[in-house]
Amino acid sequence: MTVVTNVVKPVLYGMLASVILLGVYFVVLT
Repeated sequence: MTVVTNVVKPVLYGMLASVILLGVYFVVLT
């Protein structure tokens, strides 16, 4: 389980960061 969490956590954080960045870009562009 620890290996799975170690692999999943960075992926989830990366997805959250990309979603936040996309949201910021949309707010700035519009």
